[in-house]
Amino acid sequence: MSASQKYKKRKRWDMEEMNAAIVAVREKRMGYLKAAKQFNVPRSTLFRFVNDKDSPIESITNKVIGRKPVFGQDIENLLVEYVITMENKFYGLTRMDLRRLAYQLALKNNIKNPFRGGFAGIYWLKGFLKRHQEILSIRQPTGSSQARANGFTKERMDEFYDNLEKVQDDKSFPATRIFNVDGSGLSIVQSKIPKIIARKGRKQIGAMMSAERESLITIVICMSPAGIFVPPMIIFPRKNMSDALMRGAPVGSIGKAHPSGWIQTYLFTQWFQHFLDYVKPTEASPVLLILDGHYSYTKNIELIDLARQHYVTILSLPPHCTHKVQPLDRTFMGPLKCYYSEEVRVFLRETNRLITPYDVVELFGKAYIKCQTGEIASNGFRVGGIYPFNRNIFTQADYMAAAADFQEEQNCQTISTTIASPTVASFPLENFDNTQPGPSGSRTEIHSLVTPSHISPVPNKIKKNTSNRGGKPARSAIISSSPYKKDLENAQLKKSNKENRSHKENIKGKRKKKITKKTKKKNVTDSDSSDPDPGVISGNNTDSSDGAATRDETAVPTDENAECFVCNGKHSKDKGGEEWAQCLMCELWVHGACGGYESDVYICDYCKNSKL
Repeated sequence: MSASQKYKKRKRWDMEEMNAAIVAVREKRMGYLKAAKQFNVPRSTLFRFVNDKDSPIESITNKVIGRKPVFGQDIENLLVEYVITMENKFYGLTRMDLRRLAYQLALKNNIKNPFRGGFAGIYWLKGFLKRHQEILSIRQPTGSSQARANGFTKERMDEFYDNLEKVQDDKSFPATRIFNVDGSGLSIVQSKIPKIIARKGRKQIGAMMSAERESLITIVICMSPAGIFVPPMIIFPRKNMSDALMRGAPVGSIGKAHPSGWIQTYLFTQWFQHFLDYVKPTEASPVLLILDGHYSYTKNIELIDLARQHYVTILSLPPHCTHKVQPLDRTFMGPLKCYYSEEVRVFLRETNRLITPYDVVELFGKAYIKCQTGEIASNGFRVGGIYPFNRNIFTQADYMAAAADFQEEQNCQTISTTIASPTVASFPLENFDNTQPGPSGSRTEIHSLVTPSHISPVPNKIKKNTSNRGGKPARSAIISSSPYKKDLENAQLKKSNKENRSHKENIKGKRKKKITKKTKKKNVTDSDSSDPDPGVISGNNTDSSDGAATRDETAVPTDENAECFVCNGKHSKDKGGEEWAQCLMCELWVHGACGGYESDVYICDYCKNSKL
């Protein structure tokens, strides 16, 4: 029998009535029997409380019935603070972790306890959670990468909110003219499978899936806090687009095709044209578009020019922070994929056939309509502090995972205001000795108390590997502003000049190597025969030249270290069977898609424009 069942028939009297009865008897305004009848409280309990004159009335009536807790209030407050800190650091404790920690805490501090087997009992855990039920609860965490945990900092968010406040003060965008756009992958294989009713005792329960291999499509979605949704763009992983693929799509949607199935720079420019046609921004009614830092959004000069021409202000979110602040990620994408998984499950059950690429959009359209609500849209912008504007939407505890040192975050205001204790705050732990824990005779003697942080230290921020490779880390910026456009143009010009220099050096190296090979071949021929046949030599040369002119330019490179001079991708890492082409002039290799290979004979743009 649990403790709650054991004492459920006791202490049924009202606390305020008991306090009034105690005061009446102590002031001798009435006796025990009259006070018990008038205030409807047990006479024996009233007699015991009145005679307990050493304690305040509130502490007498609030006394907990049953076994006393193993730890005092001071140590439990430390334990609660440690649990919350670990959760804020993304290293939350499981129930078994907490039970083991409680056992070690009692053992190190020589506290008498009923724990056995190296961990606290299940009833201690239930009692601990019940005593702190206003602060603690058992939750299912969401996985978060190390980059996101360390990247969500107050400095980055302050920079984003400064930019947002700047553009709002400049043009005062209403809710109907603020939009957020984001792309997400959608597979024919459902990502979530609901629980079902099955036979009890079976070890494994199966559920029908649409396919074993995923076929990924990309959806580009845009919404505003006023509940306005721009019809989505759907990108299929194929070369040629077919109207049959768009069967059942949301009204006004557009479909595109690309071999990878992912968003590309030119595809996002086409989506932006679609966005302009739908929203129709003007000088009197400008638009604010908020997006993440994907390269197809932020490294697109054509997009910036279109935005400046059509009165659209583009603001980028800080990197590794979209899971906290991007409206579509917060409230839309999760329900969308849940509804889509349900539509896939129902389709498989009712049709009894596999899903083809021609069925995906119809299922997506049904799920999209269910998520296309004003409540989802408005909540997405509200929880990130975008609209209504609230730069203090995130507390100090939200930034704790990215803190450089735990000691700086240990006195977090959000925790201390809830569980602050004068006794706990006065712990001098500088001279702590782990090997000699303090006695348990008096819980006020805590000069050598072992805290949860000493038993299992809180992890600090993981240091990143310092490297000179790669560019500068991205930041939140106003993409459509003149300074950003100028910096982007300078960066692209610098990159283009560097590629041109590298290409010319490769051409010179190839030619020098070719000349050296011909010289060596001629010397070998002269040494082998003192009187060669001219006809044979001329015939060999003719065949060689014909082979160079008519060779298959789309052949696969024989050298595994061959690189594409456009994207620098190596042939050894090419696992998708991409088409390659070799320039007839410089003999360098390039991906067919990167170099724009179309005819049988390929000459790269550098050689076409070269005057060498």
